[in-house]
Amino acid sequence: MPIRICQKIRRLKKQQLFINEHPMYESEHTNTIAMYTTIKRILTTLLQLVNSTKA
Repeated sequence: MPIRICQKIRRLKKQQLFINEHPMYESEHTNTIAMYTTIKRILTTLLQLVNSTKA
């Protein structure tokens, strides 16, 4: 388990270095995350609606 955490931290550090070297990538990356969050929120709402109509 600790080995996995170390690998994740290492990967995050590499990503951070890449983002630091490519500032444009960060904004695209943030936009992508925002888009996924919005989609997830919409899907969650739809699921709740479906569940409430079933009940």
